[in-house]
Amino acid sequence: MRPIAFLLSFLGAAAVAQPVAVPGTRASLTPPEGFAPSERFAGFESGSLGASIMVVEIPEAPLEEIMAAFTPEALATQNITAAARREVGIGGVTSVLVTGQQQAYGETFDKWILATGDSLGVVMVTAALPQGASGEAQQEIERAVLSLTIGAAPEDLFEGLPFRLDAPEALPVRKRIGASLLLAQGYGEAQPAGAPFYIAALGAAPLGDDIAGAAVQRLRQTPTVRDIGPVETRELEVGGMPGVEAIAQAVDADSGEPVMVVLVLVPTVENGYLIIQAMVGAEAWEEWGPRFRAVTDSLVWTP
Repeated sequence: MRPIAFLLSFLGAAAVAQPVAVPGTRASLTPPEGFAPSERFAGFESGSLGASIMVVEIPEAPLEEIMAAFTPEALATQNITAAARREVGIGGVTSVLVTGQQQAYGETFDKWILATGDSLGVVMVTAALPQGASGEAQQEIERAVLSLTIGAAPEDLFEGLPFRLDAPEALPVRKRIGASLLLAQGYGEAQPAGAPFYIAALGAAPLGDDIAGAAVQRLRQTPTVRDIGPVETRELEVGGMPGVEAIAQAVDADSGEPVMVVLVLVPTVENGYLIIQAMVGAEAWEEWGPRFRAVTDSLVWTP
């Protein structure tokens, strides 16, 4: 073989797509050409295709229960019409891949949902591609989803997130789930009613122009409380970006104890936002209200 031909063949082999670690997760994927790491969620997206591949981890969750929930009836509640469900092998683990279609934002998307995991929990990969894309694009998306490998948890829980914040000693960062951070006094065991917690997460969906209205609506949709009282809102800046804080008293749905609920909403990149939700027993609000605000005030955006 001529040297130049050998070199070209070597370069061609070296150009084969390689797995890319999804920042902040234990997952690695081989994304299709043209996909880049997302600034809105853990995964990859293609602006030209309007497509996305998102990774979500559910720590300590039993894979069998998650897979059993992948029924047409359950998926229909998320506007997903399941076309097919099949078992696949991911790293020697029997897993489930569901394909179907979903209506969202006035458009129909082809969907791929993979559920797999190990002793540490479940890893889900969800891909979306506007319906009508080429068969080649569909095949590339499915290959990317099935390329999933699972490794060790990242040492830096802020890895891949576009922000950092200062967690107080009394409320350390306990868990990273996808693009969400949980600050709490404990994790993995039952917490007393009213124990403080603080969650900061990235979201990917249009908020509209009424950010205050969106913040109030999302606070009122908090699933763990009931009897939500009047909601107070104020404008604020988080890391130099304008947002809205909403605060209300409510009742813990399990214990019946009064709690204070905080929700902060900050639009970021196009169709992206930062959402912060914190909660504590009403009797401890005088102490923890300022602490929650100090954590929010400490947030800085990173390159």
